[in-house]
Amino acid sequence: MREKYLSLSLGTLKELAKARGMKGISTLKKSELIERMLQEDEKDKKIEKEKKVEKEEILNICREIRPDAVATIGSDLANITVQYLAEKLGLPGNSRECIINSTNKFAMRKAFQKAGLSVPFFAAVGKDDEIIPPSYPVIVKPTDRSGSRAITKAESPEELEEAKKNMDKYADYRTYLSFDMQQIVHGEKDMKIGLSKMIKKNSGGEGQNPLYVALLASFAQIYRINLSPKMHRNPTIRLVVLDEAFSKMDAEKVASCISLIRGLGFQAIISATNDKIQNYLENVDKTFVYANPNKRHISIQEFEKCDFDELVEE
Repeated sequence: MREKYLSLSLGTLKELAKARGMKGISTLKKSELIERMLQEDEKDKKIEKEKKVEKEEILNICREIRPDAVATIGSDLANITVQYLAEKLGLPGNSRECIINSTNKFAMRKAFQKAGLSVPFFAAVGKDDEIIPPSYPVIVKPTDRSGSRAITKAESPEELEEAKKNMDKYADYRTYLSFDMQQIVHGEKDMKIGLSKMIKKNSGGEGQNPLYVALLASFAQIYRINLSPKMHRNPTIRLVVLDEAFSKMDAEKVASCISLIRGLGFQAIISATNDKIQNYLENVDKTFVYANPNKRHISIQEFEKCDFDELVEE
């Protein structure tokens, strides 16, 4: 790729860099910009490799169920995966070029322009780039968002600068969405209690419990726990470290969390002080006592549940 970049003009390189969403490139020399482009290439390769693993997992499932067609509803960006699946499964679908042009607003306008269609002034810019539009107002928007999100109308150069500064915030979905969990209490009439209200009103343990449910479920999804043996997974340790886990919970709530940990396929190693051990005894397979009485040597000893009273006395 270095040879290809060297053959291009500085202006063309900057256009490519802007289309990739690179920032702070306006003052770079050609050699510096080429190095930045090569760094981005390496990042893209890593991301593409991760995406390929995910797409391969979906493809393996599709090969098992043998769908007649693949489609997306509600997400333009999902078309990237849909196109990949359709191509690999030999199903009707759009071309890769079509998908790129329809999911990237800058690429779309470039395609329109190339086809001879009339398009308004447009440019790909980062928050540190200089841009002088021919007139105002202008619309500032991300290249890959939908649903009218992150769109800003700038009536002046000052408003344009402010919109550019806020690009990262506007592109972050957390700017527009808020999340809450609900506990459903079944009865003659089901009750739904939001987690945000529970944390404010309930005891520490009652507030912690649903948070661990969300946390462990998220790690299970990220680490791809309990996937089908046919799915590819890198052979790496999948570690979750929790400081003072379940510290405010009673034995019943600790038991429910440990049950969830087992159900999700995790193996738990829990460290606790003597006064908290009783909360774990009925729910763990092995219990070890670590002691360092003289601050020089650590002793480790396994003990049984029946020895708990003796341990507390010590």
